[in-house]
Amino acid sequence: MTAYFISAIGTNVGKTFTTCALLHAAASRGREAQGYKPIISGWDVGDSTSDTAQIIHASGGTQLVEDVSPWRFAAPLSPHRAAALEGKTLDVNALIEWSRARIKHDGLTLIEGVGGVMVPLTTTHTTLDWMEALGVPIILVTGSYLGAISHTLTALHALRSRNLVVHALVMSESDGSSVTLHEAMAGLEPFIGDIPLRLIQPRVSSWREATMIHTLEL
Repeated sequence: MTAYFISAIGTNVGKTFTTCALLHAAASRGREAQGYKPIISGWDVGDSTSDTAQIIHASGGTQLVEDVSPWRFAAPLSPHRAAALEGKTLDVNALIEWSRARIKHDGLTLIEGVGGVMVPLTTTHTTLDWMEALGVPIILVTGSYLGAISHTLTALHALRSRNLVVHALVMSESDGSSVTLHEAMAGLEPFIGDIPLRLIQPRVSSWREATMIHTLEL
């Protein structure tokens, strides 16, 4: 049993891309692996490119939507607001128990979070509480855009405050950034010496081509 939580410094920096690349790499090595995104906001049942659809595809295409993302909300907002607009409240205890049941399975299990480290799940709980309850190592995804260093250090401070172990940091090249990928990592390096694995992933058209992420040892 091996499990990791895929988190990020914010939204749209490459969490799902990283999750799918790692699932693809595991499959290419003949390793059993399953990916989950328990919560998804901005859910459109007809969207074949959604994060959930991509994870299902990268996991082999046999999973059902409700098995990968049981908590689905239509509004593209933080879960606490997306749920409220539907007259619902996300049950954090149920979410934690659901996640624990998945990480007990054999093989590699990847649990992908929603948004960044501190995204509100309810009016009293954030993603950080969810990660702390699970206690599995974190793979933190960051970008190379101007300001990403500060956002990354803020996320790391939050994770470290709960004694969560960051197993790897993946810097995914941000589209149109004024900062080069290598300069962004050079600026961050002095602060992440305690993270065992650090890699940079240039922009590619598909997670199948994410050769740097494929090298990540899990």
